[in-house]
Amino acid sequence: MRGRLHHDILSVGSAKLLSGTVSFLIRIYTVRFLAPAGYGALSLGLNCLTLFDALIGTALDLGTMGLITATGACEGAQIRPQEKASIRLKLTMAAALLLFFAVAGEWMGYRFLHGPGGRGFFLVLTAGGACILVVRSVQLYFQARLRFRVFAGIDVAHTSLRVLLVGFVLFHGAPSAVSILACFAIAPAAIVTVSFVYGKLVAGWSQVRARWPDARDVLRKSGPILASFGVSSIVSRMDVFLLALWSDPVQLGLYGAALTIATVPEVLGVYLAPVFLPRILPACRSGHFLGLFRRLHLLIGLAVGALLVIGLFAARPVLSMVLPAKYSLSIDLVRILIPGTLAAASFFPLTLNFMMLTRPRSFLIVDSIAAPLLAVAYFVFLPAHGAVAAAWITCFYRIAKAAAVQTWAYALARRTGEPAPAMVTP
Repeated sequence: MRGRLHHDILSVGSAKLLSGTVSFLIRIYTVRFLAPAGYGALSLGLNCLTLFDALIGTALDLGTMGLITATGACEGAQIRPQEKASIRLKLTMAAALLLFFAVAGEWMGYRFLHGPGGRGFFLVLTAGGACILVVRSVQLYFQARLRFRVFAGIDVAHTSLRVLLVGFVLFHGAPSAVSILACFAIAPAAIVTVSFVYGKLVAGWSQVRARWPDARDVLRKSGPILASFGVSSIVSRMDVFLLALWSDPVQLGLYGAALTIATVPEVLGVYLAPVFLPRILPACRSGHFLGLFRRLHLLIGLAVGALLVIGLFAARPVLSMVLPAKYSLSIDLVRILIPGTLAAASFFPLTLNFMMLTRPRSFLIVDSIAAPLLAVAYFVFLPAHGAVAAAWITCFYRIAKAAAVQTWAYALARRTGEPAPAMVTP
């Protein structure tokens, strides 16, 4: 089993690392084509996509995974009714959001983008977000069946197509926040089209009926996770949204460029999470989870320490060669953000999903306490100090959150080794 785990980590980690590296480079390269104000709009859009994915997609995927792997890994190619119900729930929520932005998108644009064009901006975002949610469901289908080579292949194909489209826009089109975000909608739409053909031919999409009880089970299982992820996702991106409201687009663009670079460790942590997700509940039942938790976090601690030293000392000389002079303030912001993003990265590979499957309200409690404190801090300091204040506040918040969550998770992990674990509703 350990050999299989290492093989899956290598498959998913390699694909995610390749995809993430290329995506990171293309996002950084766009700073040469967009002024800070334009990059601020792009940064807002990309954070909205991330929020949409985390708020709806991750919650429903975790709930679905908990249902279909409660008795072990899925067997057979046929899709489960809960998986089909989850996809329909995602599309229903996306349709409601499209209707909302069709009515209120222009007003939202003036509030957050400080200019016209908001309706088209948010409609493109929602369409892209809906397609990304379905791609995540396709990946969950293979993930639940421990077919991580296909999971990784989908990820590489999705990212490659997106990068090709963005590259075409940058070099042959008219680069803007909306045109680049449109690439983030077209790429997953192509993957969804191919996946639907596979679902019809192999997974038995037409033969499986998803009724209301299946959707209700998914919602019931995902509800606490949705509440926790909802609050957590909003709080974790409060800096970007409030900076857009209370500062100017230039400050948002400088901060967005810095955040793109500083959050690389968090992205790496997220990339390893799919390998561990379908193994968490079985390891808890067998009493082996505590050993896995300790071994993994020993390695994570060593990696975080090394990256912190490298980041603080190498950020300025390296980034000064990468970023244009108009983004020079972003280098200082990266150095402020790095300790916090490394702390947050420590709980993404395993702790996040473990807590969501065992104590889904844990993040809701932590972030509910943090939210009003953060809101007050941003309200006091953002109007006067802009991006610098956002960076310092965000850094302290992420360090404090990581310490609280990891301590809580370790206490729960120790209980999984008891003869009768008091854990969790599967």
